[in-house]
Amino acid sequence: MAGRLRAEAEPPPMYGADSTDFIVKVHHGGFFCGIGQNHAYLNEKVSLFDDCKADFWSFLGIEEITLRLDYGMGGPSLRVHWPLLGKDLSDELRIITSDEETLVMKQVANRVKTFVLYYDHYNHVANNTGKT
Repeated sequence: MAGRLRAEAEPPPMYGADSTDFIVKVHHGGFFCGIGQNHAYLNEKVSLFDDCKADFWSFLGIEEITLRLDYGMGGPSLRVHWPLLGKDLSDELRIITSDEETLVMKQVANRVKTFVLYYDHYNHVANNTGKT
């Protein structure tokens, strides 16, 4: 389940320490530029999905977010990436392609309250690193 799309200027929800609810922050509509320390995501839109439930989180949630952002089923070149805990864009991003990755997210949802995703509309990351 993808949660609820937060309206602009709406304050974020507050989740308690024992909660497994989380927020998904999606950077989309832009493009990656540069590599290594100079890796950036430009011309982006940011959408926030609140009240995501770890108990129900799966790859279908990622697909639902993609649909709700009007990207259809994404197409062959769309890749969804997320930085691992404590990492950022200058580090290697993990591609979310199945429930294997969302299972990792579920396991740390009690500690991580905001998961950040990047939509790679042009498969730039793979084209510039040789990785898919």
